[in-house]
Amino acid sequence: MSINDKKQVLGQGGAKPAKPDTSIFGGKPYLTMNEAIWKLKQASPAIPNAGGATYSRDQIRKMAEDVKNDLRRYGAESYMDPKKNLPKYFKDLKRKEVSAPTTAEKIEARKKMDFLSKHLLGK
Repeated sequence: MSINDKKQVLGQGGAKPAKPDTSIFGGKPYLTMNEAIWKLKQASPAIPNAGGATYSRDQIRKMAEDVKNDLRRYGAESYMDPKKNLPKYFKDLKRKEVSAPTTAEKIEARKKMDFLSKHLLGK
């Protein structure tokens, strides 16, 4: 298949349809901190990749407040930006997971990271 044939095949399909934004941002560049925390509290309690395990509403509320307090360390006083302060936050979570002394703590850190990445980043 020549290069011209490949160009024609690619040109017939047109642009690829954009993936829908499944994060709490909904395509916006950022959210106010209060709006983001409210949406996180309203999120589904299911934990991804945990075999049907769920968080209770109280655990989600506590986690949302922890996220809010932790993000303030990265300069997110009034808004949450998926490109600026969230990568630093997830890098810190990964560091905590790796340095956890027991396996149970590592598993809990991984569940928290999966839950937050699903709802904050849409992954």
